[in-house]
Amino acid sequence: MFDFSTINPDEIGDGASIDLPTGIYKGSIASCKATQSKNTGRAQHEFKVSITEDPYKGAIRTEWISDPTGPEDKVKFIWIRVFQSIGVTPEKLKAAGTVPPEQIPAFFTGKPCFIDFVKGNRDMGQYDKLRFITAKAYEVKKAQAVALAASGTTQVAQEAPVVANVLVTPPVAAPVAAPANAAGASNDLLAMLNG
Repeated sequence: MFDFSTINPDEIGDGASIDLPTGIYKGSIASCKATQSKNTGRAQHEFKVSITEDPYKGAIRTEWISDPTGPEDKVKFIWIRVFQSIGVTPEKLKAAGTVPPEQIPAFFTGKPCFIDFVKGNRDMGQYDKLRFITAKAYEVKKAQAVALAASGTTQVAQEAPVVANVLVTPPVAAPVAAPANAAGASNDLLAMLNG
């Protein structure tokens, strides 16, 4: 017997089958959960990001980010970018101090975010790459893409990335709202990071 009782509708559907070209996108973190790397056994978090803008609205892509193992672990810079992507400033993050790993899923799930996505080529052994970016980086890259599309240029200098998904109207970053307090999540921490 198959047990489908644990399925989260926000994590499935046709989102994974929607072809998503390389580009920068606004999204929402549909889910975030603690997992363990199958390759290294290291603790990590799995993020499922649902694209929130047309024509790719509903496309879902997944990224796994290792948990820091100590204060000198460089993965913390990836985590800082994830926090910045949902609108948390480095100052607020520093003021919050230590963030317990068990509070991560409740804090991130449902938050709007910005991503830079590079479509992989499975035939070539290249997997999709998803990188969280700030709202400012999103705005700058979108403006570069719009300018590129308007100029009709087919080649771009390295500092101006080619972006497949081009919107003509500039985006407005959504305000960051506190998620519902899930089991084990501290209202103080959530309030500090959202405040």
